[in-house]
Amino acid sequence: VCLAGGALFWGEFTVTFLDLSGPSEVKGVWKDSITLPCAYVPVEDLEQQTLSWAVVRDKGSGTIFRRDGSGDHVLLSEYRDRVSVPKDAPGNVSLLILGLEISDRGTYTCQVTWRDSNNSLIDSLTWAPLLCLAVAATKPIIRAGELGLVVPAGASTSLTCEANGSPPINYRWFRSSPEGRTGFLTSGAELVWSSLRPLDSGTYFCEAENRAGAGVVQRSDAVQLTVTGECRSHGCRDNIPLQGKPTAP
Repeated sequence: VCLAGGALFWGEFTVTFLDLSGPSEVKGVWKDSITLPCAYVPVEDLEQQTLSWAVVRDKGSGTIFRRDGSGDHVLLSEYRDRVSVPKDAPGNVSLLILGLEISDRGTYTCQVTWRDSNNSLIDSLTWAPLLCLAVAATKPIIRAGELGLVVPAGASTSLTCEANGSPPINYRWFRSSPEGRTGFLTSGAELVWSSLRPLDSGTYFCEAENRAGAGVVQRSDAVQLTVTGECRSHGCRDNIPLQGKPTAP
């Protein structure tokens, strides 16, 4: 997973003959499409003989795509119907991958062999970019502390907002009033009370987003926190800060 990037970037690269090059790292977004650029400048009397794309991943390595005199062949089943290389663009041997999966991340190798007018093969050259994936935040879930969602007054507890995704996820907490109004409480994955009060009873939910989601905010299902009994300690009666901010009434 790529931690430092946004949605996607890559450039167009025109390189001299017998030189395949491009960015050392390419960033894509889960379920989106991406082009791994690889190109060379065609030269008269030299004919492209073979082209192959291979990958090295955590789950293993292998040749994904091969083009030769018999046509195009997709050799790894998990890439079938998801990869292609332009046919009518001489010198452009970039690989298009549709519907990116988490398992697609890895190091990809572009390899080309040419044949000259004397029917001699020109040694193949390779270029290997690293593909990272940015994953939009999933719908978060709320996990209650050890005491659950029914907690005695004066006790300490927490609610934790959890979602999957990369780059890192930003979390926000909200509380809904019986009248249907929503109030922002604080930012961060965890909502903590050091000493609960009866007025902390209420409906809470959280939101999660990251840069890979292109502004899409994911909201959790709401949970009902119930504080039972009466405040007996001095700290319980006071307005105890919540994550550095006052608890919403």
